[in-house]
Amino acid sequence: MEIEKYYFRLRQRYSLQGEDQAFPVKMDELTDALGCTRRNAQLLLLRMSQMELLVWEPGRGRGHLSRLTFLASHQDLVLQLARHKVQEGRLNEALELVDSLQDGHLAEIFAAWLSSQFGVVPGGESIDILRFPFYREVPDLDPAGVIRRTEAHWIEQIFDPLCTYSAEEGRLVPGLAHAWESEDNGQIWRIHLRKGILFHHGRRMTAEDVKFTLERVRRFQPEDWMLSAIQRIQTHGKYELEVQFDRPMGLFMNVMASERYCIVPADLHEASFARNPIGTGPFKLTHNDASMLVVQAHEQYFGTRPHLDRIEMWVWPNYQGIHTLQPQDPKAQLLYFEAQILSGAKPHLQQLEQGSTYLTFNMKKPGVLQDTKFRQAVHSAIDRGKMVRELGGIRARSSAGFFPYPGDSGCIQPALLEESRRLLSESSYQGETLWLYTYAMPSNEENAAWIQACCRSLGIQLAWRAFPIRELSEPERIKEADLILGGEVLGEQPDLTLINLYTSATSFVRGHLGSDVAVKVDACIRRCTAESDAQLRIKELIKAEELIRSSYNVLFLYHSVQTANYDGTFGGMSLNAWGKVRYKDVWIRRRK
Repeated sequence: MEIEKYYFRLRQRYSLQGEDQAFPVKMDELTDALGCTRRNAQLLLLRMSQMELLVWEPGRGRGHLSRLTFLASHQDLVLQLARHKVQEGRLNEALELVDSLQDGHLAEIFAAWLSSQFGVVPGGESIDILRFPFYREVPDLDPAGVIRRTEAHWIEQIFDPLCTYSAEEGRLVPGLAHAWESEDNGQIWRIHLRKGILFHHGRRMTAEDVKFTLERVRRFQPEDWMLSAIQRIQTHGKYELEVQFDRPMGLFMNVMASERYCIVPADLHEASFARNPIGTGPFKLTHNDASMLVVQAHEQYFGTRPHLDRIEMWVWPNYQGIHTLQPQDPKAQLLYFEAQILSGAKPHLQQLEQGSTYLTFNMKKPGVLQDTKFRQAVHSAIDRGKMVRELGGIRARSSAGFFPYPGDSGCIQPALLEESRRLLSESSYQGETLWLYTYAMPSNEENAAWIQACCRSLGIQLAWRAFPIRELSEPERIKEADLILGGEVLGEQPDLTLINLYTSATSFVRGHLGSDVAVKVDACIRRCTAESDAQLRIKELIKAEELIRSSYNVLFLYHSVQTANYDGTFGGMSLNAWGKVRYKDVWIRRRK
């Protein structure tokens, strides 16, 4: 423990004593306050004296009290130490230090100082550094295992796919591959790679890296609908690759445009890759721990070099105290979602999220969950509009599906408690406790508590637990839950997001589908993946959505709004499908 913490303990024990005021004290009291032996207490007091934090005059002889004089303000001392930790990149330690002292006023002062550190930070002549807060760390940046939007967004900054999908143009655009062609209705694909592309560790990318990437993702997900159909992957020289499937695969290059298939180096180090990945992307990761994530512009990037030279994402758990950040702060700020709302800043970018928060019933479990009337009772009891109004935040409006259809919130009727009670009384529910699982984040935990209270008013005993997202996505954990509260954000290619939702072993929706509904959904997916027209694929996916909605296997709850706050200092600002800023396009106006 730092000596400053021991000093703070003494100041807490003798809180009525000011600085420069000597007072008598018993040695037994000092050892108790410091929580150590008499010998160690004496050593600590001597060290504090040497640091000029206090004056300690030991009592001489039996019955003589020691005298203590505080010299330093404990708040100033702790704040100085916490700021020093932040400047050394140890933000998590600084927050733990301040939190451990349980002093609300001190925490408020530190939060205000921390807020002042964000925004566009001077980094020397013509060096542009963007620093912003985020409520959690992002340790899982391996494309092959990506399951969250923030990780997916950072992966897009650090890696490149073979091609990208342009939503504006409605077509695939060359990336690491400059061309591709297919035979036999998409059963054989030939990919032609750009030359001279460098990974961040300096090695040139070749077809062997692309082959390695595909084989590696297949090891992660051997039952994937596309990967399981691969018969052969063969390289032809350094810059050409051929992939053969056991059936037509017209969506192959669309899938390769997703973040999961970003190209990784064949010489990667598996043990550290997720935390410290190496890609070819516009930004190179230089630091990633519990305190911050830092990327720098990739100077040898094959595409257009980013305008920003460095981006720092500081981990501020749950934005505790971020309200101290002044909305009119003259420093240019970038704030996402809850950070923008909690700070009181008005959003400059805002869009309704494609996707929905939802509740699943585990139809693979015997018992009351199989009872349609029970599921209908829960459905009728949840007033989506009331939930949105009471919980607020980024919750925007009731949802009737993953896509925010025009007027769909009007299709969601208010809670019908009498109808719910009637359905419940006619169901097989006997008062047993059901377990709702969700993944750990503040809004999910608020949702779970709200739904628990809603069910309690109906007479349903519902308990809930929040797990880390990676743990909750394990098939065994999904199988264990009675209900799961989750959410899906549709990516730039929403059809691919939904295909994965309906087929993946780590999907909450797929994991809880009843067998009869699963058979019908699988038929929709087969027709969908065989279809070359995106609009026709969406029609099949809407049919699948109707199947899970009409069977009350999934209850749709609400759509969220994506927001970001910034000022006129920034140029090139826009939100992608995940509600994140495209950092490569951002530039800074330098004002005189």
